[in-house]
Amino acid sequence: MPKKNSGENSKAVAAKARKAAVKVAKEAENPKKLEDLYWKDDDKHILKKQQRKAEHENKKQFILEKKAENWTTENDKS
Repeated sequence: MPKKNSGENSKAVAAKARKAAVKVAKEAENPKKLEDLYWKDDDKHILKKQQRKAEHENKKQFILEKKAENWTTENDKS
């Protein structure tokens, strides 16, 4: 009478196949992650500089709006 599984564990073979498929999927995803990390812009000094520039622009805009408001009220008085 011949053996059913001919000397190999079918569950182990299936598990190896699943692990290999997961490994292939992970390796396919890995270069994309590396590229995203390479191009990530998280330099603290640059971010701080951009924040100061934005604050300066907001302040400038606020002052211009205030001047325009004062100018219209002064012209309305005359």
